[in-house]
Amino acid sequence: MVTFFISLACFLAPIQTIGTFAFGPYMAAAYVAMFTADITCLFGNQRILPESWGWRSPVLSTKLMATFAAFSLIGILAGPYSFEEMGARPWYQLFGIAVAATFAIVLASCLRRWLVDSKLLIRRLSWVMALTASIAVAQSVAWNLAGREDLLTFGFLNEIAGGEIWRFPGSTGGLARVSSVLSEPAHLIRVLGPVLGIVLARVGAFGRRVRLSVAELVSLPVAIVTVLAYFVAGSLIGIFELFVVMVVAWTLIGRGGIGTIKLLLWQLLFGCVLIAIFFLYFGEDASERLGTIDIVFSGGNRWEYISTDSVSSLAIATNREVMLESLKENILLGVGIGCHPISYMTQAPLFLGDSGGSLELNAMDGSGLLIRLLSETGLAGTALFIGALVVPILHVFKFVRSGNGRLTSSKEQTRLCLLTASFSGVLLGALGRYGSYVDPILWVSFGLMLGYSGLRTASGVSRT
Repeated sequence: MVTFFISLACFLAPIQTIGTFAFGPYMAAAYVAMFTADITCLFGNQRILPESWGWRSPVLSTKLMATFAAFSLIGILAGPYSFEEMGARPWYQLFGIAVAATFAIVLASCLRRWLVDSKLLIRRLSWVMALTASIAVAQSVAWNLAGREDLLTFGFLNEIAGGEIWRFPGSTGGLARVSSVLSEPAHLIRVLGPVLGIVLARVGAFGRRVRLSVAELVSLPVAIVTVLAYFVAGSLIGIFELFVVMVVAWTLIGRGGIGTIKLLLWQLLFGCVLIAIFFLYFGEDASERLGTIDIVFSGGNRWEYISTDSVSSLAIATNREVMLESLKENILLGVGIGCHPISYMTQAPLFLGDSGGSLELNAMDGSGLLIRLLSETGLAGTALFIGALVVPILHVFKFVRSGNGRLTSSKEQTRLCLLTASFSGVLLGALGRYGSYVDPILWVSFGLMLGYSGLRTASGVSRT
């Protein structure tokens, strides 16, 4: 039964606009499936404790996440806001993190013990993401080529959810951006992340050997439509994510010598072509949007950007200012987990003007997980939370680059490298633009990488 809910959660993770506001905060169907998988595993007496698995990454990650929770509780007590002002926000966040992190452990455990077929799971995940990407490509054709912006809209999801969860994504350079069934283009890019390394490999980004190692996981049409979605979305964070995934994959897959140099040159050519296509598609406005990054780091009143395409950069800049003010309250522990929106309503008007607090530019999520972590949990909480997610990446680097052993086959090791690169991109996207502690995509990708890293080696000893 637990494997059914794991598969259901992975299936629903990319479609996070299926949910409801009926219980206050937005509750995506994927969250419910993750929670059900945790409960089913608990009552089914499944062994999920990382200490019994025999590989180090989950043990250290679990300890760091538990320490993060302890520091967060201290931060709540030491923060500037009363329990009345905070309400249930901190407890919602801590409960959600516990559910999401436990789900990642359950997923990894089931993958390692072969209760879940890793190949089948990746294949199904790629299908769902390809469907999401196909809708985005179809939107671009309908809205830009046919001029029918009334087609393929998903406003009805707002009625189902009982609040705004989908909106028209706007335009860049006269071309409509697309978001498929997600709330904005950056979120579309984010949900495609867990298989990005694999689809890039399938279209030949890492050479013939790597392409053949993933041929049975992802079909070429699925890979092509997924990559296409990165361009029609018009999201700069997507381009940065592509770059990070390619760099991490090259670092892990490259074996030194002339082969690694050839791979690097091929990736540079491949990456330059992709970036050129992006800027040619969106024209000069894409370059102008790149220039708006300066808004993120500039001070002063930026009210003039409210009604322009630069509003995303303005949202990041505003939340950055709020975060800096929160750190002044308590640089070590922040203002308390879940309390960034309270600080925003107080501090944003100082940056935006009298109406700043009423605009709520990404006030709930801080425009990115890094800003939100620093604001709510300070330097200590940020280091612990990010450390818990980064430790397995470092262990994979150490394992792969040490040459001490391989997984059950060179194919499996290549796939581990690609999944690690994909998770690195997902983590970058979350830190930079999506500030949810309980993002199903983040935790599914984390669990997938963690489970693959725990697969037994040919000698029967797990090394990560």
